[in-house]
Amino acid sequence: MSVVLHVSGGNRSRTATHNRQALRTVWLCAIMNLQKAGLKGKARDAKIMKTMQAKLFFLFMAIALLPVLAMGLYSYRTAIRVTEEKAGQTMVNSIEQMGKNLDYQIRNYKKYMDLMISSQEIRQSIYQNSFDRSALDTLSVYNRLGTVLSGFFYHDDSVYGVMFYKGNRMVYAYRGFQEGVKGFEQTDIYHKALSLEGSINIEGMLLQNNESGFMDDYYVFGRRLSDYSGTEKGEESAAGVFLFVQEKIFSDIFKQVLYHGSGKVMIINEAGTVFSHTDKQQIGSSVADEPSYRQLLQNSQTGSYSTEMDGRSMIVACYDLPQWGLKVVQTIPSSEFARGFGAIARSTLWISAIMMIIVFLLSLVFSQKLTAPVKIMVKAMKRVQNGQFEVEIPQDFGQEFNIMAQAFNYMASKLKELIARLVEEEKTRGEIEYNMLQYQINPHFVNNTLGSIRLYAWNEGSEKVAHMLQVLSRLFQRTLGRTGMYVRVRSELSNLKDFLFIQQMLYNERMTIIYEVDESLQDCLVPNLLLQPLVENSIFHGLSEQLDHPQLIIGVHREGQDLIMYVKDNGKGMEQERLSAIMNAAGAASNRGFNQIGVRNIDLRLKLHFGERYGVRLESTPGSGTRAEVKLPILMEAAGYEDDQNRSRR
Repeated sequence: MSVVLHVSGGNRSRTATHNRQALRTVWLCAIMNLQKAGLKGKARDAKIMKTMQAKLFFLFMAIALLPVLAMGLYSYRTAIRVTEEKAGQTMVNSIEQMGKNLDYQIRNYKKYMDLMISSQEIRQSIYQNSFDRSALDTLSVYNRLGTVLSGFFYHDDSVYGVMFYKGNRMVYAYRGFQEGVKGFEQTDIYHKALSLEGSINIEGMLLQNNESGFMDDYYVFGRRLSDYSGTEKGEESAAGVFLFVQEKIFSDIFKQVLYHGSGKVMIINEAGTVFSHTDKQQIGSSVADEPSYRQLLQNSQTGSYSTEMDGRSMIVACYDLPQWGLKVVQTIPSSEFARGFGAIARSTLWISAIMMIIVFLLSLVFSQKLTAPVKIMVKAMKRVQNGQFEVEIPQDFGQEFNIMAQAFNYMASKLKELIARLVEEEKTRGEIEYNMLQYQINPHFVNNTLGSIRLYAWNEGSEKVAHMLQVLSRLFQRTLGRTGMYVRVRSELSNLKDFLFIQQMLYNERMTIIYEVDESLQDCLVPNLLLQPLVENSIFHGLSEQLDHPQLIIGVHREGQDLIMYVKDNGKGMEQERLSAIMNAAGAASNRGFNQIGVRNIDLRLKLHFGERYGVRLESTPGSGTRAEVKLPILMEAAGYEDDQNRSRR
């Protein structure tokens, strides 16, 4: 005997119980209760109608008013957001114009610094003279430097003054600061400019104005003056040129570009030091420690953002001048752009109030109109509850209520048909149970008879016959003596193996049997003797003419939450018309040798117990074999299951 076993693993299981008979019983009880219940009294009907009318009334109001209020609030917030975005963009454009003007002004002063640094006459005058005021040639040098610088700054009055230093001592001053700036050579501005080796250093400084006598803020442009002739001897003789510009020259740039009166504009460096500010008291202070400006100092891009300053919402715009290490910053309170939104809020409230009155009146009218056909339907339902299934609702309402009336009329007309169908199905169930009873035989009589025959065969020397009778006796003990409706998959397969052992003997062990079983499904419950009629059909019909290599495949696997069991042979197969005749219980004369009743019984049993989507499906191709597939839900527990231990105690 050739047996091939294919086993697939898996550990998932699911308990699913389906009992269509119980559902039908509940349905019949519900119909009987509805017929006995009914609604008592017109006062109760009126109360229900009023409740429904009130619900519709408030529903209409909610549907109409809530979107209006939501849209008003959304529009209000959107208007503020859009205005802030536009304000930010306007501020960016404004601050960008300021930044470009500032960049243009600084480039002019850089040009002056480049001219002075590149002038050979200035370098020679600074490095080739000792600037001893008692010497006669010193005055000549002063005149020569004054002539050169006057040529540079003849048309530009914005330059307040220029100072030349050599060896940590002022050697010449042009325009303002004729006496120099006391202690300037000791400042960080001075030493930083000389240490940059040719790059321009821009710093702010508070100095006394020689003309007004007051302290003013100045921008100081400093740069080292290199001597390429070789006369410069170390840092002690290093020279530098410093150009002074009054801060108001740059603050006047702010006035050229309009900004909101309550806002502020300032120029800061990368360290956060304020060089210029609309509030002069803030010049020289630092914003590096203020949280509102950290994002601005860390970001080198031009743009705007919203932030909190001193408990107020502010819009901050920035224009970056990375080539000079400066930033132009403008801040404006957000409230300045939202002053006009109070009128929008008041208008929204007035519109909402007017809409509430309109919706109130419309809701009252529509709720009364909509509940009128409902009252008619309630009366019709009461008649159905009293058993008057001939009721019919007139279809003269709106389209939706006409559909409901049509559906109600259809339900009433089909109710009698449903009850009749249930009765017919119960009759069919009885017939199936009768057919199943025909297969039941007294197990003790069969076992005793088979035992006597087996003993006789053993005494006569027919050991194979005796062994076959022993297997057959064991098969009958497990099947005919079982009263439970369900068995485990492993028990069903054991029955089939005993049955197939006998058939193997008839085929001289030439039949190949393959088991393709998912081991995780061995404990699932299936109806008793589920596969045996299918196996009989495969052997006695499908393989009856297959003499060379008869093969039978028995499989059990999972598809989602369903259990699939199939029997497949490589026999002669059959035509599609014959398959249809078998499943439709037709053509009995043409199906000799095929257990048509058994297949139909299995299909009807599964459909009655589990639903229409379950049952038997046959697939066959002439000359290639037939596949019979059984589909049922996965069950781990069931009311009709009797285990082997309880059965053995009886």
